[in-house]
Amino acid sequence: TSGNAMKHNNKITNMWSKLSMVSVLERWHFNLKLQENIEIQKYSRINDNDMQSLKKKPTTKDDTETYTIFNRMEQISRKGMWMDPVLISDHTFIRRQNVSTASSFTNDIPFKDILTEEIEFEWIRAWRRHQQDQKQKKVEVEKDWNGVFSSKIYQRKLSGLSHGVRDAAIEALSNFRKDMERRSAMELTKTTYTNNKKKKKKKHGDIPKIEERDEDVQVTFSGLSLKINYEHYHKLMQLFEGSSNINEYINSPSFCMEDHKAKFVSCLFALLARYDMLQGAGLQSAVHHNVFDVLFKHYKCNIECFASPFNCTSEKYFSAFPDTDAVFGSLGSFFDYNFSASDGGCFQANPPFASGFIHTMATKMEQSLLETETVPLMFIIFIPNWDETKGWKILRESQFLSKYVVLDQKTSLHYYTEGTQYRRKGDKYRVASFDTSIFFLQNSAARSKWKIQESHIDDIKNAFGNNYTSTTKNQYDDNRQENNNHKRKRREKSGSKKKNRN
Repeated sequence: TSGNAMKHNNKITNMWSKLSMVSVLERWHFNLKLQENIEIQKYSRINDNDMQSLKKKPTTKDDTETYTIFNRMEQISRKGMWMDPVLISDHTFIRRQNVSTASSFTNDIPFKDILTEEIEFEWIRAWRRHQQDQKQKKVEVEKDWNGVFSSKIYQRKLSGLSHGVRDAAIEALSNFRKDMERRSAMELTKTTYTNNKKKKKKKHGDIPKIEERDEDVQVTFSGLSLKINYEHYHKLMQLFEGSSNINEYINSPSFCMEDHKAKFVSCLFALLARYDMLQGAGLQSAVHHNVFDVLFKHYKCNIECFASPFNCTSEKYFSAFPDTDAVFGSLGSFFDYNFSASDGGCFQANPPFASGFIHTMATKMEQSLLETETVPLMFIIFIPNWDETKGWKILRESQFLSKYVVLDQKTSLHYYTEGTQYRRKGDKYRVASFDTSIFFLQNSAARSKWKIQESHIDDIKNAFGNNYTSTTKNQYDDNRQENNNHKRKRREKSGSKKKNRN
């Protein structure tokens, strides 16, 4: 028994070393920030006098200075709240689980639960890759996985990782607050000096600077420079003007083009900073425009459930961050929309590739379809074929599922647009590194209105490969060759070590 336990522990240790911790932490961070934003929006709707006092909107330029924000953070901290250092807006705060514990995290954000889920997800993927490398027959070992996940050595490693990430987050918040305090002191000194000198203030205060370069546009503010290519720069400008209805008031006596441009530049910088913070280029990949053309042709699908000002194809789209996206036409958060009170329609969903987020989305869709009977409601969902995750299982077992399709990575080569396409210079497409599941969810009214035919499925499959350029093919072939070479070197290295041990 002792020998078997040692072998079992060695297997867990070896498999743990095969996990891609960069991918785990990237998905965890991405999922956590999105989930955190949902909770922030919940609190923004709470009608409480104490909450309202904390959500005081800036009324003057001084209210937006660093020392004002820092003082507000300190005030919120004393009231038993924790303010997120990245999503700073009028209502960016979340209740602490335990006010007396400095290292406590929020009650609403399952910090460790999300990390645990991502570790388990990556473990199963690593196991399957190992099975394929060993050319072993695929078997269902879910019971064995559960045994692994509950084992002492696994729990010890998971606990060590979660504590390390937690301590790093606490340190980052502490450093952020120290930096805010230092900047606050500098601003106060500068303000006093400026008042004594009676220096004339600029009309627009400090706004980001735009530099149009040969290959891209650079937006700089307070020492931070962010880049965007010309295609997306002009796209955001059009979305901004469409959202602000500039054509309706451009002839108004109160209209000032200088003010309008200053607002656009400030909003652009905030948008770039928010999405640059998220990282996770692969997690933000989007279905490209050829697929949208097919969906609109057959089902009049013209609303995106999960998009951003950068990758939206339709002018009607929901996005994760209304505070930065609304000025560029976002309809708000998908999770805030009341489908039962709407006129229905066909909605396309290509959510961030984070298992926890997909689970939340699937639950929302299922509930919306249950509550909507009189109007046709349809969701067309594109997600990785992660059949071991909770969200995928909810969609696959849904009573509203009309059609299910899998695009195999090997036989049906397909691609998405890059999540960071707005700052890429060359090809903005990426070959899918996974099989894609397509779900068609419909209520009874939608089934009567939109019949799903095999010819429609063929059109969707073809659309995924329509812009399959030689550049993309060469990139795919090069990546595949590089991966094969990497696997061969690992096998040779492993064989050499085994030989030396013998």
